[in-house]
Amino acid sequence: MTPAESGVTRHLAVARPTIDASDASDHGELRGGFCQATGAQVPSSVPARPRWSMPSPRRVRWLAAGIILCFLRAPAEAAPNGDPALTTIIKRHRVVLLDRVEVDAEIVRTYQSDLQEDGRWPDVDYKNRDRARWLTVEHLSRVRTMAAAYAHEGHVLKGDRALLGKIHSALDHWLAGRYRNPNWWHNTIGVPVAMSDIATLIDEELADERRKGVIAIIGQCRIGGTGANLMDQAKIVMIKACLDGDAALVSRASKAIANEISVGRREGIKDDWSFHQHGACSQPLSYGRVYLSVLCQVGWLTRGTPYEIPEGKRAIVSQFFLNGIQWMTRGIYTAPSTIDRQVSRSGALRGSGDFRDMLRQWIVADPDHAEELRALLACQDGKAEPLVGFRHFPRSDLTIHHRPGFAFFLKTRSKRVKGTERGNGENLKGQPFLHTGDHYIIVDGTEYTDMPPVWEWQRLPGLTMYDGAPGIAAQAFVGGVGDGASGLTAMDYKRSVGVRKLWAYHGDLIVCLLGGWQDTTGKRGLRTTLDQCRLDGDVRVNVGGRTEPLGTGEHQLKDVRWVLHRGIGYVPLSPAAMSIRLGEVEGSWHSINVSQEKTAVKENVFLCDLLHGASPAASGFLIAPGTTAKGLGKLATEPPYTIIRNDRDVQCVRFDDGVLMAAFHAPGEIALNGEPILSVGKPCLALWSGKELRLADPTNPREDVPANVTWCGMKHSASLPVGGKATILLLGGEARPTRAVVPPEAGAQ
Repeated sequence: MTPAESGVTRHLAVARPTIDASDASDHGELRGGFCQATGAQVPSSVPARPRWSMPSPRRVRWLAAGIILCFLRAPAEAAPNGDPALTTIIKRHRVVLLDRVEVDAEIVRTYQSDLQEDGRWPDVDYKNRDRARWLTVEHLSRVRTMAAAYAHEGHVLKGDRALLGKIHSALDHWLAGRYRNPNWWHNTIGVPVAMSDIATLIDEELADERRKGVIAIIGQCRIGGTGANLMDQAKIVMIKACLDGDAALVSRASKAIANEISVGRREGIKDDWSFHQHGACSQPLSYGRVYLSVLCQVGWLTRGTPYEIPEGKRAIVSQFFLNGIQWMTRGIYTAPSTIDRQVSRSGALRGSGDFRDMLRQWIVADPDHAEELRALLACQDGKAEPLVGFRHFPRSDLTIHHRPGFAFFLKTRSKRVKGTERGNGENLKGQPFLHTGDHYIIVDGTEYTDMPPVWEWQRLPGLTMYDGAPGIAAQAFVGGVGDGASGLTAMDYKRSVGVRKLWAYHGDLIVCLLGGWQDTTGKRGLRTTLDQCRLDGDVRVNVGGRTEPLGTGEHQLKDVRWVLHRGIGYVPLSPAAMSIRLGEVEGSWHSINVSQEKTAVKENVFLCDLLHGASPAASGFLIAPGTTAKGLGKLATEPPYTIIRNDRDVQCVRFDDGVLMAAFHAPGEIALNGEPILSVGKPCLALWSGKELRLADPTNPREDVPANVTWCGMKHSASLPVGGKATILLLGGEARPTRAVVPPEAGAQ
């Protein structure tokens, strides 16, 4: 079991915390990217780890960055072994732990008064063995809160000796009991983190056998694993070594962290700037977020010391922010496409895209990239225009199209990438639907937050399904290609029923083609869901040329020309039957994640299905965010594109400005007005824009694939490069156009 499979959130408790171990990798409820309890930067979307949840009211105080920077410039004092860097790291760690909160004195006094003579609290379950929500760790959460009050300058309980006595008593109880959980994460990471925080806060007040015992429990953590898991463990070992005055171990831990900063390994940062954990499982804003949270904190703690992250490694981290994370967020929001099973955690879609505190730390750690990182921070703060452009991540089957008014996220599924994870009682309904061609349209970030408990998971936006459809049968022909501004994604989609899909992104439009249907006989209820989001305002439809509002309820409509909700238009490529549901639905977080609350959750939903019937023909739909009823009327009658082909071998759309996008599932030809304009001798994707033709092999071959291409009457010998990258052919006077191999998203800014 990995850290994503337990569940502890680390909060510097300001109020009475409870431990929710459904997040063995989710460091808990986040504020600005820091765990309130530990100061560690951890995503609310981290792989399942226990969560320390904070009761309300919670009072949080943000301190000025200048305080931290002044501290960093202060001269270091010598550590017990003579290495001043170790003392500097511990002092900085204490600043991190204390700089985010006010500790409620009344809560701390309650903890004091309730603590029994034997160092236990009567309301803590010391026999609990739940692998996810391990209630026993509440004990350490309270000790950590008390330690924060004791150490916090200016706090009414700062240096209170009676409080210190209670802290020692509670610590002694844990040292005697040595509580453990069946989930390795609690024992190896969760408990050592909590204990290292406590030790950092009251370092000078730990001595003799008690200090040895605390250090021994922190020492339950050993450096191992890969990616986010290794980062977590190495950071804990580093703090332990600083507390223990072991410079050699600090050096080993810092080197382990630096060595894990690489591109292209089996797990970790991939060469397209996505992120994998647990093998080929896309986890950019879950485990990838944990990975970054540790790096940002370690970078901040160790800067200017002999243990700082090397310059070349810092550059990789900054590029991961700029070429990966930046694209996978919209402001401080993201989509289910990036957080995998953490979508089943309450609040995950609210906090997982917020990297502001991490960025503030990392800007200090890597001044060489400070200007670019500050620009990203400004976007996250809402002080700069949003990112605009197209990017496909071939290693993770992820496509994102950013426009000034929206972002479109699409997560396809190929044989090369694992499907969504389910474990530790999480993501109970996500399989086999999540990450199988589902798309999400983000405008203000609230479209899907808190919707997972009430979703019909077999109707995730973008899925083509029928009643009783099985899981996805992943195929090889899945990929994308783009020029930085526009692009396409193709997917050979098979769920017993088969259909070829192409998404073409150009300007503010997304055109999706559905063609080459197979095995549709007897598939009752065959449909493609266009959206399932929070209902927000009026819904209007045009049926048979007449526009009318829709009221609450379920509507079965024929001859639909378009649907408008929240300024987003949904347009079938030809008048079609549609099903639309508007109104309240009910569910619970517990139904999708056993560690979550059983309380009923109610939301108003907008659910829109395109119905295909018993014998579906080639079809598709258009999504047009930022439009009006008038604009949709024109799009429906005068579309700014032409469907050239939409069959099992070739799917192609050409926009009125000449941009052409095609998926060749087999060698084939495209003709315009009866004249051949492009033919290819190998299956591939093609994007023709201006004087450039980009070609990519969506199967991500391990070696270049030669392909004969005839373009505008000229024959060329092209080479489709490895890894989903693209070859560019340039139209010009040369007998053989110039060719360059570039990432599929090259040129995007």
